[in-house]
Amino acid sequence: MAKHFGVRVGMTLASMALAAGVVAWPAGAAETKTPSGAATAKKVTPGKPATIDPKVMALLKPSIDALTKEAKNGMKDGKNTGLREKSDYFSGDTKVPDGVTPDVILATLETQVNNMPPIDAYVKWQLMSGLPATLTEEQLPRLYNAYRRAPELAANPGLRHQELQAALFKAGASNPKNDIVVNKDFDAQLDRFNAANTYIIEYRNALYARLPATQFESVAGGLEDLFSRVQHGLEVKPFWEKVETHIRTWSATASGPQVQQMIAALTKLDSLLKDLTNKPYTHVIQSKDPKKMGLVWDDKTVINLRYLDGLITDLKDAIRPTSGANPTAKMK
Repeated sequence: MAKHFGVRVGMTLASMALAAGVVAWPAGAAETKTPSGAATAKKVTPGKPATIDPKVMALLKPSIDALTKEAKNGMKDGKNTGLREKSDYFSGDTKVPDGVTPDVILATLETQVNNMPPIDAYVKWQLMSGLPATLTEEQLPRLYNAYRRAPELAANPGLRHQELQAALFKAGASNPKNDIVVNKDFDAQLDRFNAANTYIIEYRNALYARLPATQFESVAGGLEDLFSRVQHGLEVKPFWEKVETHIRTWSATASGPQVQQMIAALTKLDSLLKDLTNKPYTHVIQSKDPKKMGLVWDDKTVINLRYLDGLITDLKDAIRPTSGANPTAKMK
C-alpha cells in the first residue's frame, strides 16, 4: 500500500486488469500474450532505450532546481499562486541547455525529481517544453514509461464516506441550518484536493497528448490513467472524451483479440463506476426522501454510464461477424 497526501490507496482495478493481461503496456518482446495465448499489441519500437550518461543528465539539474524553487514558492500557500499556466519554461530567453537532448529530457521524466507529487509533476510538465513537436519512434518507450510513472494523484476527500457521515452526525444532521457550516469546511478540503492535483493532471494530460492515438499501448495507457482518476474521485469528463475518441479510432484497425481485451477492461471500469463507494460526496443537501429527513451527503458519478455502455456495445458490434457488412462501420 502506498501513501500519498495522507490517503492510503491500494492497487487500482486498472493495475489488476494489466496484471491479468486485459490491457498490456509495451513489453520487450515482439508481441505479448494473454493468458489464453491470444496476441496483444506488437512492440512499438525495437530494442531498449540507451542508457544516458549521468554527466549529461546533470546538465539539466540547474533547470530542475530553478523549477523546483518556483513550484515550492507558488505552492506554499496551497493555492498555486503565480505558477505557470502552460508548459513554457524553455521559451523566450530560457533555452534548453547545451548538450541536453530530447532523450535526456525523456529520461528525466522517467525519474522522480521531487518526493512531493505536485512539485514533481510541475517540474516535469515544464521540462516537456524542451521536447520537439514530434518524437522519434525510438523515443516512444521512454514516453510510455514516463506516463506510467507519472506522480500519484491525491484522493478526493469526498471518498471518505464513513468519516464524512460521522462528521455530519456530529454537527447535527437533523438541523437544516448546519449545511452551511459543514459545506464550508468540506469546500476547504476540496480546494486543497484540487490544488494538489492541478499540475499532476496537467502533466498527465500533456504526456497522453504526445502518445500516438492509433497505438494499442497509447489507448491502454490512457485507460489505465482513467481508472486511476476515477478511483481517486476526479472529474474526468474531458479526459474520458479524449480516451473514448482514441479507442474508437484505434478499434477500426485493431485485431479481434485486442478489441476483446479493451471490452473486458471497459467492463471493469463500468463496474467500478457503478460501485457506490467510488462516487465522491460533493456537498450536504436537505434530504428529499421522506424516510430520511434532515441533511444528507450528495454524491456524483464522474462518467455518464450511458456513454461508456454505448462504447462497449459499439465495440462488441464491431467484432461481431455480420454477413456482407463492414465490421468496423459502426466504429466510424
